[in-house]
Amino acid sequence: MGSCERIIICSLLILTSPGCAAFEIEPSAVEEPSAVEEPSAVEEPSAALQPTEKNKSSPKNTVAIDGKTTEVLRAAPPHGWHQIYQLNNDAVRLADFVPQGQTNLAWKTKLSFESHSDLVDLDPIEILLSEAKKTEEKCSFIQHFNFFSGYENNYPTSLRLIMCGENEHLKKGELSMLKVIKGEDFLYIIRFLKRITPFKVNQPDVERSEIATWSDYLRKISLCNTADPEHPC
Repeated sequence: MGSCERIIICSLLILTSPGCAAFEIEPSAVEEPSAVEEPSAVEEPSAALQPTEKNKSSPKNTVAIDGKTTEVLRAAPPHGWHQIYQLNNDAVRLADFVPQGQTNLAWKTKLSFESHSDLVDLDPIEILLSEAKKTEEKCSFIQHFNFFSGYENNYPTSLRLIMCGENEHLKKGELSMLKVIKGEDFLYIIRFLKRITPFKVNQPDVERSEIATWSDYLRKISLCNTADPEHPC
């Protein structure tokens, strides 16, 4: 596969059932989108969302799963990022990544991949609204915006931006962008977090182009199922 790196280790087990996984990662940088997308209003429609046309597009970075589940989260950290933390138990898989030069004790930007076997009955919108509420409890104020809520590859999916003016414990502002995908075996959360200077309402010290870059990165992450034609890989 050319520059692809073949790895057989207990890494990114957030994407698997218990045990080690064999997967291939083809590194590529996060591409800058051509335009900044406008977030939609915070409020979600009360009616149930209906599946849209199947999303058959597939990003280059693919994590293939070996294990009991046939679900495949098609994702990889940006090129050059390294893993600083991993949790692996029966209910939760978690892996954290940061850019080169940052560590688990000193980081400004972090990307987390999570999967939860005990949360599959929850709705992605409810998960993200709960995240916003928890963030509000520790921040001077928050603003949050729904970027997308609907179906991707026939899986319920939601993407939301949460901005914290100042975390009262860390004395830092925070920008979070989260994508939640509800699979049949796991609920997946992809979480981007950036620590910034405390800010006032509508004045975060972050370029709109950076927000657009991460929105584009998260939109390209998808879930499929190698055994189910309703969720093609």
